[in-house]
Amino acid sequence: MADQQRTTPPLTRSPHSTETARNGSPLPSVVRARASIARAALKWTELAERRREHYIELYESGRWRHYHTDHAFLAQLRQAFATAENWARIAHRSEALAAEAAAAEAEAAAVGELPRDAAA
Repeated sequence: MADQQRTTPPLTRSPHSTETARNGSPLPSVVRARASIARAALKWTELAERRREHYIELYESGRWRHYHTDHAFLAQLRQAFATAENWARIAHRSEALAAEAAAAEAEAAAVGELPRDAAA
């Protein structure tokens, strides 16, 4: 028994997962959740951009010297830029998922195949 290796089956998503109706269109609750996530990601992106702009303004005005050492300011500036870039990527991905889900729901509604929980 020790000689035999156990293998686990790969994780796959069932075609009838809790995210999609039987016709393959996303459930309205999933569409709302993805839209909510996209809105939250956009808000965090805006906050990260404001923070990045604040550090740029501190640098351009020279006021950063009142608050930071050279090394500390450079580290925080790099972190602000990296954070803004990361949130921009997350927001873009979230918007794409929300748009894809909304388009699939609209297509299903056009053919009259709304999932059961849409009638509720």
